[in-house]
Amino acid sequence: MKSKPTSLLRSPNTMPIQTLIDQKSLARVLGVHSKTISRWRSVGKIPQPFILDANRPYWSSQQIERWQLYDRSPVQPQEHTQTLADKV
Repeated sequence: MKSKPTSLLRSPNTMPIQTLIDQKSLARVLGVHSKTISRWRSVGKIPQPFILDANRPYWSSQQIERWQLYDRSPVQPQEHTQTLADKV
């Protein structure tokens, strides 16, 4: 009698399945615009994503959690050095 293969979800020797986060969702979680995520990618400020379908980036939830805990420098809003009155 053959034994049934163990499910990856139930096997104690496998890693848990990771949740993938798309760029729009990641921006929402981090409280920034989606274009900010694109800029951060281009300058290496955020971990590189997986490119899965239609050239869309995805990050693993664990990858982002590690980045937030260990690698992320605080994101500060840009200071406005010029007021509207200064422009007139």
